[in-house]
Amino acid sequence: MTMNKKIEDYLSAEQKELLSFSNNSVRILDNLEFAISSGLLILKDNGQLDWPPQKKSDLKQNRQYHAIHHPINRRICLFNNKFLYKLAYRETCIPFGCKDCFKVKVIPQTFIELTNLFEITKDLYFTSKFGYELRNRLNRSSPYQYAAYFYFVGLEEAKKAYTTISEIIDTSPDIKMNIKTLIKRGCTHFEIKFGPSNKWTFNPVFEAIESLIESFYHGTCRRTEPIKENENMLEFSEKWLFLASHAVNENNIVDEDDDGKKPAVVTYHDNDENEIFL
Repeated sequence: MTMNKKIEDYLSAEQKELLSFSNNSVRILDNLEFAISSGLLILKDNGQLDWPPQKKSDLKQNRQYHAIHHPINRRICLFNNKFLYKLAYRETCIPFGCKDCFKVKVIPQTFIELTNLFEITKDLYFTSKFGYELRNRLNRSSPYQYAAYFYFVGLEEAKKAYTTISEIIDTSPDIKMNIKTLIKRGCTHFEIKFGPSNKWTFNPVFEAIESLIESFYHGTCRRTEPIKENENMLEFSEKWLFLASHAVNENNIVDEDDDGKKPAVVTYHDNDENEIFL
C-alpha cells in the first residue's frame, strides 16, 4: 500500500477534473479517498484500487446462488454495486453501467422446481444465477422463494430470451405451467431507493467517469471466458436446503440491503410496462 499518497497523485489534470464532478454535493474523488482512509479500499503502489484481503474474500463468497457467466452478456454487478454504488457514489445514484441491465426472472415454487429449472436451462448461452432469495421480505411471494435470474444488456435481448425460456418451461413436465416468469430492470435495492425503474434517469457524464474508474480498479470487472461457479451442485444444493429450512425465522437471513420495504416492480415482458408486487 502506498504511504502518504492519494488517488489524485496518479491522475492527469483532465482525469482529476472528471472525478471532481460533484454528486449530491460531494466530489466522487472525495468519496474514493474516504473509502481508502476508512479501510474499505486499498490504494496500491501503481495507483490501482483494490479491496482489502478480508473484503476480497467475503466478496468471493456467493452463498445463495449458483452462477454461470458468459462474456456475450456478462455481468459486472460486483463493480457496479459494491464499488461504484456503495463507495464511489455513496448510494446517491444508480451507476450508468446499470442503465441497460434487464433480467428475465423465473420464480420456482419449490426446491425441486429450482433444480429442474437449472437442469433444463443451464446450457443456454445466458449469464444466469439460481438460488434462494436472501432478501426474503422484499422478493418472496411464497413462504420459501427460490429464483433464477438471466442477465441481458438491453430490453430487446431480454425479450428474445424471455420467449426462449418461457417455451422451455412450458414444455417441461417437471415444472408447473403457472410458474411466474417476468422481465425486470436492474436491482431491487435500486427500485426501493430510486422508485420505479421506468422512471430512472442517467446523467451521460457518468459513462466517462465509470470508464475512468474502471481503468484503475484492480478487480475483474468483465468476464472474457465462460465461467461456471460453484460446480459442485450437490454441495450447493445442500446450502439451498439449509437456507430454506432456516427461512421460517425471518431474522435469521436478511440481506444487507433489506430494510423491510416492498417495492413495486416494473415488468417489461408484456407490450406495456406494468407495476406489480412480487
